[in-house]
Amino acid sequence: MLQEFTAQERRLVRDRNRWIKHQYASLGKPVDLRADWDDLTLPEQRSYVEQTLTAVLVAPAVGRRKSVHTRLTPLFRSEDDA
Repeated sequence: MLQEFTAQERRLVRDRNRWIKHQYASLGKPVDLRADWDDLTLPEQRSYVEQTLTAVLVAPAVGRRKSVHTRLTPLFRSEDDA
């Protein structure tokens, strides 16, 4: 039962986020997630990441001194994917 409720919550959060984005788009205001990111719950943050990214490619480590974030390549979702 918990899995069903969790899946339903994710769907509802996704629908709410789409509605909010649509409302901002109709007003002509850009959505500023950076300012609101810390106030979002973990499921909301996860929903935004799922809607934005298709995958993240991780390059192999060449040495110990290279930081991890330089090896990450995000693959963004296109409008056709949605």
